[in-house]
Amino acid sequence: MFKKIKETIKSLRPKTPQPDPKVSIRPADIHDILPVTLLWAKMTEEVFDNFTKLDKVELDKFSFAMADRLRMPHTFTQIAEDKGKAIGFIHGYIDIRPYGKPEKIAFCECLYVEQEYRDGEIAKKLIDIFIGWAKMNQLPIEFLTKFDPALINFWDKYQAKPYSIIFRREK
Repeated sequence: MFKKIKETIKSLRPKTPQPDPKVSIRPADIHDILPVTLLWAKMTEEVFDNFTKLDKVELDKFSFAMADRLRMPHTFTQIAEDKGKAIGFIHGYIDIRPYGKPEKIAFCECLYVEQEYRDGEIAKKLIDIFIGWAKMNQLPIEFLTKFDPALINFWDKYQAKPYSIIFRREK
């Protein structure tokens, strides 16, 4: 009887595509501008609650900026793919501050994984790779993320603590 109840409950759960064991994470290159731009647009709309108004001009600005950044040696961008389709990315760079300590940090400004892949380990793998890159460069790390108290537990796993909040106001 319990087996039948378990099967019934399981059948009621929404189906989500599981990443193929062949999900790969690799450095992004200039050919990834379009998929990274599309993922960034989804991230921006989801995370920043339409505070940033996306239009063709904004998408072009991001694409051109990312094309420039991918050529810079202090930039770190990885893309996650499932069967050749971009499903997530992480983007950061070494930020050299004109004042304040620490002077140099590994700053992660974008982390996004498609919703249907969030139950897996993809975000964790992307973050772990970024942390490894920062350690290789002996840098402390800052992650830019949405303000959500529920995320404190998530980031605590990476020994990352909130230290600042930016408040915005439209004109």
